[in-house]
Amino acid sequence: MDPRKSRNQPFPSSDTEGGAFGRAPALLTVAHVSLHELLLDPGDELSVATDPATTVDASFVRAFVPVRSYQRLVATGLDGLMSVIARNPATLAGRILVRALHGNGNGNDNDNDNDNDNDNDNDNDNDEDRPPYVVIDGSRHVAALRRLAETGSTDGADLPAGVVALFDKCPVVVVHREANPAFVLALLGDAVDPRTDDWLHGQRDRLLNLLAEDGVHHSQSTVAAATAGNSQTLRRYHAFLALQQMMQHQSVPVRMAASLYPLFHEAVGRPVIRSWLDWDDA
Repeated sequence: MDPRKSRNQPFPSSDTEGGAFGRAPALLTVAHVSLHELLLDPGDELSVATDPATTVDASFVRAFVPVRSYQRLVATGLDGLMSVIARNPATLAGRILVRALHGNGNGNDNDNDNDNDNDNDNDNDNDEDRPPYVVIDGSRHVAALRRLAETGSTDGADLPAGVVALFDKCPVVVVHREANPAFVLALLGDAVDPRTDDWLHGQRDRLLNLLAEDGVHHSQSTVAAATAGNSQTLRRYHAFLALQQMMQHQSVPVRMAASLYPLFHEAVGRPVIRSWLDWDDA
């Protein structure tokens, strides 16, 4: 099971380690946020607004990009996904992966998430202090939920209370701002899935670019806790770590990195190849 598909995942880590964090971080944390806090940007166009080398009006980009992204996602056809969410709101649990646009972005919003749907959990007490979040994965799900909020119905029927509640308390998985991009890439649902529209790969490509930079090394126990020990996620993580090592030793264009990843994924999944490479899981 994908750890992001479970309502009880991901688990924060209690492991300790040295390095940039001191104490091991909770690489992933669960939060409940309102739809207006979720910025849609599958093409990673918002990064332009935060790049000091550009002269782009940051406020204009932040206002324009999410609106344009939403309209473009709606145009792809969301009726089927809207029906799925309306019938089973739990579909969204663990499906939406986000990063904070600014601030600490660790998902520590004091909402005391215990999956008990208690109205007294103070989810909205600190809304003004929380940063908006850029959706890394699950953009179509967020767009479908927004569309449901606009229409107020699906298939001619009023929306169930459980769906309406998601408009103010949408479950998201927040990635720690210093998580190794190899780890984040391992969580993406479409990390290697080719789509007809390359725009949908923007967040993936952003992370692939970051692989060439020095990344924090997470201990085995930290990653295992964050992924609930999911073997497929761990295999993808190790494959992206191997790709990261290559990219840090020689220049590899993002497009080539995306095409090379399946080779690394195959390699780390075969014991005979790992042995030949003197592979060390640590």
